[in-house]
Amino acid sequence: ARVDWPGARVRAAYSDGRPAWLEKAVGRGRVIYVPHRAGQTYVRDIIRHGEKYWCEAGRAFYTVPLLEARVPRELELSEPYVMATPLSSTNGTLLTLYNMNPAPLADLRLRLRESVPPVSVERFDGFKLVPLAHEYRAGMLEMTLPELDGSQMIVVRTRPAPADDRL
Repeated sequence: ARVDWPGARVRAAYSDGRPAWLEKAVGRGRVIYVPHRAGQTYVRDIIRHGEKYWCEAGRAFYTVPLLEARVPRELELSEPYVMATPLSSTNGTLLTLYNMNPAPLADLRLRLRESVPPVSVERFDGFKLVPLAHEYRAGMLEMTLPELDGSQMIVVRTRPAPADDRL
């Protein structure tokens, strides 16, 4: 298919000349059109040395407009290929992490933007929450996860947890 968008800036093209990345100012913002699925590299089973390898190239350019606009990052990680989603509420933030690397990661550093200092920061050890060492300064919470093998959740509380009388 061919996309015609008068006035749009073509930032990248496919080898046959079709636009692969279009941008255009709309109101006070900008619309970015990319006519392919960068996540397709997730569903391909790329095998290297018997292990899955997740390609960053298909996703990396999606952050370029945000970096150019100097949009502050809510969450930063020290390693690539980790899916990380912060879910925030008035009581704090739940971080869900999934390691897409072929091997476990040691000492994964995280920086999370939080407007108030946390009451507690905990990670799961099996089904139990255990404290996670952290530092808070200037609106940023910094912590190091000792190991990320598969998936993990980190609970950042900005208010004390309610009492729980369950077994």
